[in-house]
Amino acid sequence: MYKIRPLTRYEYVWIDSQALHALFSQLTESTLLTDKQFLQWFKEMHENPCFTLFGIMTSPKKYPKLIGVGTLWTQPKYYRNKGKSGHIEDIIIDKSHQKKGLGKQLVKYIIDYAKNNGCYKVQLHCSEEMKPFYEALDLQNISRSMTRYF
Repeated sequence: MYKIRPLTRYEYVWIDSQALHALFSQLTESTLLTDKQFLQWFKEMHENPCFTLFGIMTSPKKYPKLIGVGTLWTQPKYYRNKGKSGHIEDIIIDKSHQKKGLGKQLVKYIIDYAKNNGCYKVQLHCSEEMKPFYEALDLQNISRSMTRYF
């Protein structure tokens, strides 16, 4: 049994840097933060009203196990009746739980959350090989992304 929901600021009790590092390492180069760095990051993220971290957890025994994450960044706009643009990032499902439809469920959950919280659109950037996955969720490839890494 899996549960998808926004993570609260109190979940540092059972989520630690090692758990997030293990997930993010499956997506990109990740740095294992110290406990102090992790708590600071977790606090900063939850104090930012434009950031929501979502988790997929297995059913808990004592504490649930985090097996997937995704983020939604919202950008307030002047136009569109002060609506928000949503940016979905960091969709990760642990390799041992892939091919169960959890990624689709997570993205749909985040899209619904964005819509219900004032976003007039959501967008994301993905690799070429992931385009069919997101197109199956009714996301359209409408522009090019320009990036500069530092």
